[in-house]
Amino acid sequence: MKFYVGVWMQVMLAGVLLGSAAQELDPEVLLEGYNLCNREFETISYDLGITVQTRSEKFVYALKHCSSNEKKQWIGRMTFYKEDGTIYPANNSLIVDICDENRWVHLQNYSPDVDNKRPPQAILLEKRRDQEFQESCNMPELGGPLTGRIYGHDHHSVYDLLKGATDLKSHNKVIDIIGHDTYLIEADTKYGVVRAWISPDLDYSCLKWEIVKDRSQYYRYGKPVNDEFTEWTASYDAEKVEQIDGQYFVTQAKFNHKVKDGDIVLANSTFHYNLKNIDFNPDYETLGAFKIQLPEGTVVEHDDIPGIQFRWTNGKFVPNIDDYLIQNLTGKPLPDFNMIKTDFDLEQAIGKRILVCFWDMNQRPSRNCMIQLAKQVEQLKSKSVIVVAVQASKVDEKTLNEWVKKNNIAFPVGMIQGDDEKVRLTWGVKSLPWLILTDRKYVVCAEGFSLTELDEKLL
Repeated sequence: MKFYVGVWMQVMLAGVLLGSAAQELDPEVLLEGYNLCNREFETISYDLGITVQTRSEKFVYALKHCSSNEKKQWIGRMTFYKEDGTIYPANNSLIVDICDENRWVHLQNYSPDVDNKRPPQAILLEKRRDQEFQESCNMPELGGPLTGRIYGHDHHSVYDLLKGATDLKSHNKVIDIIGHDTYLIEADTKYGVVRAWISPDLDYSCLKWEIVKDRSQYYRYGKPVNDEFTEWTASYDAEKVEQIDGQYFVTQAKFNHKVKDGDIVLANSTFHYNLKNIDFNPDYETLGAFKIQLPEGTVVEHDDIPGIQFRWTNGKFVPNIDDYLIQNLTGKPLPDFNMIKTDFDLEQAIGKRILVCFWDMNQRPSRNCMIQLAKQVEQLKSKSVIVVAVQASKVDEKTLNEWVKKNNIAFPVGMIQGDDEKVRLTWGVKSLPWLILTDRKYVVCAEGFSLTELDEKLL
């Protein structure tokens, strides 16, 4: 497939080059070729060595990177060297960043070379998974510049910035970079001036790119931050290209990031990248990729479960994180009623749909919902819908039964027994009242909707 894509792009470019000498190259052809080249990073594994040189210090990273589209991981370690070249053990850290489809796990500043009194710490994110995924992909410490990614422009890559530009242009002049012909494409965007030098002869590899911006062009979370600098420059340069499995691939490169305020240099870091053991068709199972790997005893905090700490023990979380997460039931079988005291029996609903209402008699919206359901219960029966209500908090059972009788609630009303919070998590209850509707096979087809939406959900 790679061969045919490469041939197609070569034919496209050849058509452009056969025009008059004065004719400009089509920048879209170069840009899309670059995009196809970048896609090689979507399913890949490699060993990544990174040396970071600042004005007075050096950091050396040794990472194993795996990528399968939206799943990525970086696992390894970082070694810190002081200005005199000696290693500073306290700043040596294990690196664990793992993103699967649903969550992101990050080990926080753990040095195995120091006798730590505290156990390793990690965070697990689900709500903010997508945000942290983008942040990780942009980090130069994790190889972001290799695919044209760096922070400062709302997670847009070099390709994205050029693709979205209104004044994209190319130059006829052939520019030699590390012995290969390249063509420059550039654009002046709201995020700064963006340039990329692309080599058609090397499967449209980008051998150099740069972004130059002023303080008004640095963006974070969709807004310019207007930081105190006059010039921000990011530049990437390929240093070695190799052919691997018939595909040209940059295996050595450097990246420089410099920030100035007038003549004052605020930041100036250079990253040297070295890629080895590149595999375009990795066996993720053998590599153990995208599975949580943490030091034994790591204390983990989850963004959706405040106030509770979990410990990584023998390859699992203790206690089990899933026991504390609100479940999404849509498309799943209705949970059993084992921890709910009710007169309802599933045998009563054979071949019928079930509408479950979690409510709290101490809350007015819940009471109103129950009264409205009572008015519709006969109509719902005619549509083969059985209604069941569950009191979601501890109340006096006698008081509950009296309210049910007084308001002519003509369907089963049960009450949670045992751990209220655990039952609500299992049933995915995020607020009250909470409605859950199944099909005739007791598979949940809708949840968390309002009573006014019920007729629509029944269609």
